[in-house]
Amino acid sequence: MAAETSARANIKWYRCPVDKETMSRLKQRSDLKGLFQAGGHVLLLVATGTTAYMAYQRHIWWLMAIALMCHASFYGFMGLGGAGHELCHKTVFKSNFLNDFFLKLSSFMGYFNYPLFIASHVKHHQYTLHNEYDLEVVLPSKLDPKAWLYATINPMGVVNTFKGMLRLARGQFQGEWENRLINSDKGKLKKDVMTWARFMLVGHIVLALTFVLTGHWFFLLLVTFGPFYCQWLNLALGFPQHVGLVSNVPDFRLSCRTYITNPFFSFLYWKMNYHTEHHMFPGVPCHNLSKLRKAIESDMPPAQVGLWATWHEINTILKKQKEDPTYVYVQAIPAKGEGETGDVSTPEEMLVEQQG
Repeated sequence: MAAETSARANIKWYRCPVDKETMSRLKQRSDLKGLFQAGGHVLLLVATGTTAYMAYQRHIWWLMAIALMCHASFYGFMGLGGAGHELCHKTVFKSNFLNDFFLKLSSFMGYFNYPLFIASHVKHHQYTLHNEYDLEVVLPSKLDPKAWLYATINPMGVVNTFKGMLRLARGQFQGEWENRLINSDKGKLKKDVMTWARFMLVGHIVLALTFVLTGHWFFLLLVTFGPFYCQWLNLALGFPQHVGLVSNVPDFRLSCRTYITNPFFSFLYWKMNYHTEHHMFPGVPCHNLSKLRKAIESDMPPAQVGLWATWHEINTILKKQKEDPTYVYVQAIPAKGEGETGDVSTPEEMLVEQQG
């Protein structure tokens, strides 16, 4: 613990200069914008799920297949890869009630243990890619070609997910990172993780049995197995965050990647394509990240425009790392400016304190 505290005190993060008035405006939370993002995502799933179900009832198989592919693709962003992550930051809504409601809803739908993730993600923001203290993301990242196959259909993902929920429900933690997080807490985290794992486990089993016993087995495809097929888009949008970049540096511009994509993909991904901006100023709600980008763009690395260009860059990096494991991609940043520096913020500041 002493070593961790010392490291925390020694990290002087570079932050692009933003005047206080602009930053105050960018940090404003909004229930209306939050409902557009979170409610819009849920309504999108209702629309695709309803279309798939009606097509199934009418034996319109081609429409059913397309609707299911869209539904699962959108469903995958309810957990870690979108909604669950951003709602953990408590910035999406001005209302704590709405934020907590949608956090629990998206976490349940996405099989996402949000208490454990919050504990991990605080460290990830405090010590981003500092190897001894951030084990949530450890570089270099590798992409097995089989990952795309698993993103197509992943039956073992179902088995492993339920086994993982059962393990956590029983209070069994594995690996250095989980045990470090649990052991650093006085017991509340362990209780919260176990309680939520039990709720998800029982809840999904009850739902699945209800679907089968009432003859509505088709809902298994819409809810129970929603995150386990057609997840290519989630992988394509989420993998670029840190891959191939620099570890152990106090500059988010070197350890995080921002790329520009179309508004619909950005909406599905909860604007996390603006990942450098998100790390640099995590108190800014996702719906204001594009505005933040404009405010600090002159002090930021150029962003790739489009997924094709982004993945061309990533594939080039991964190829070079395969040939030379020590290779890292250093993003071009402007000459050093007058950015704000300082000690890493507290966990409450990093995830933004809840309003009383």
